[in-house]
Amino acid sequence: MKASEINKELARIRRLEAELLGQQARMTSEEKMQALADAQPRVEFGSPEHASLLAAGYGMTIAKARQIIEEREKKPELWPYEMYEKAQAMIAAFEANPKDHGPSNTRQAWHRSSHG
Repeated sequence: MKASEINKELARIRRLEAELLGQQARMTSEEKMQALADAQPRVEFGSPEHASLLAAGYGMTIAKARQIIEEREKKPELWPYEMYEKAQAMIAAFEANPKDHGPSNTRQAWHRSSHG
């Protein structure tokens, strides 16, 4: 790419940035919060993606957690109790279905009055 083409492209990017920043500045707090919520990845409970997220946090796979639980219940000396608890917590998190429980609080959230 030639220098003149690079400069034209940079100018186009700067104009686009200015336009987007202007749009962002005109957004309400609610719109900004919704944009943040929309940007969050959505992972279905019990899905392979959910299992991968849990594996990253717990340091084991679902299969390994099930193996630890099964083996420790048969022969407690095979696995430390901490690993057994960790495996149980991972399986509970994987099998949880928050939709079954509904919201923990049904009260309307507090909002600041827009009147000065």
